[in-house]
Amino acid sequence: MLAATLATALSGCSVYQTLTKPTETVVTTPAAIQATDQDQIRDVTGQMGKALGGLDLFAANALTCPRYQVSSRTADENLVPSINSWKGSEEALMYGDTSTLSSQVSQRFPSAGGSERAALVKTIVNRDQFAYSATVLQVIRESTTVEKFAIDNIKIVGDTATGDITATYSIGGAATQTQTKSNQFRKEGGKWSWCQQPPPGAFTQWTASASAPSAAQ
Repeated sequence: MLAATLATALSGCSVYQTLTKPTETVVTTPAAIQATDQDQIRDVTGQMGKALGGLDLFAANALTCPRYQVSSRTADENLVPSINSWKGSEEALMYGDTSTLSSQVSQRFPSAGGSERAALVKTIVNRDQFAYSATVLQVIRESTTVEKFAIDNIKIVGDTATGDITATYSIGGAATQTQTKSNQFRKEGGKWSWCQQPPPGAFTQWTASASAPSAAQ
């Protein structure tokens, strides 16, 4: 009887201790914090690669740190050549002869369809800047591919970071190329953003030759 009583008491004590055992506190180490930051930076990089592949200026702008959003987008608008830069535009305007202009458009955008090239020529002749910019961006977008856009060698110091981005891509039907460039990131409000100082912009940095990186300030 005594043995049974002791067993019951001990059993009850064991159950009680199990139910009231304090939850172990998970200590977040600096390494774990670093890993989380790196994951965020890799995610931002992946999203920027998708934005480049779709030539989505709005998405790229949203991924860019606030201090550089306006200047980066302005720089990326240089993807669209000036409406006044086309050889043969004067002949088309004055004499209605679009042969030279059409040839220039075909050379600049060889992968574009005939209807797209004709629409582009029309916007140039009509001096319709809005339609011209939209048409050029659409033509470039349809002939842009990004095969790889990955980051390595991430180095984080406080709220700033750098990383080497390797991209394999073709913009506007140009020959596919692979470049590796250092890029800056910045953490604001607990969120990492693309923070490469323009110019060039988030997109136009890949149309320019490799150059020394600019520091985030």
